[in-house]
Amino acid sequence: MDLQSPQKKKMNKIIAVDIDDVIADLVTEWLRLYNSDYGDNLVPERITSWGAISSETKCGDKMYEYLNYPKLYSGVLPVEKSFWGINNLRMMGYRVVFATASWHSEKIKWVKDNKFMDNEDDLVITRDKSLVRSSFLIDDRPKNIRDFKDTGILFTKPWNKDFKWDNRCNNWDEVVSYFKKQRSIWD
Repeated sequence: MDLQSPQKKKMNKIIAVDIDDVIADLVTEWLRLYNSDYGDNLVPERITSWGAISSETKCGDKMYEYLNYPKLYSGVLPVEKSFWGINNLRMMGYRVVFATASWHSEKIKWVKDNKFMDNEDDLVITRDKSLVRSSFLIDDRPKNIRDFKDTGILFTKPWNKDFKWDNRCNNWDEVVSYFKKQRSIWD
């Protein structure tokens, strides 16, 4: 190797991706369990602000107890095209890691079983996602996006539609398109 002209090592950019309601459709299953127990018909579209779910239910704050249900993730489906989207980001050369605020063993099992993650080196568990060392964060929670130090991308859900944010993707097609444009800028 020539010490006068060191080879440049191309670093892959890291994208941190929230799990709940970005790749895992948690709210649909959460509401299904609640609706079954309380004879209600609450749908995600009625949850129009972060943290307001308990005010829409017949059980109030007891609604959050479902999040500790051991088999919660057994009925959770992937967000439409999320697996396709994650694979496309990886094929473009990005490293994808998963950032989540809660340690739920069934959640981690779900991510592995659905082939999003091979090993736990690509998993970050923290309530403060501004601590995650990545170039991008894709999340549905406005506070996480606002506090993130680099580029935050808000994944649109009914509870964040009123939050004003320029970098917003409505679905995984838009996420992939956004990162294709980013890649072309760096190449």
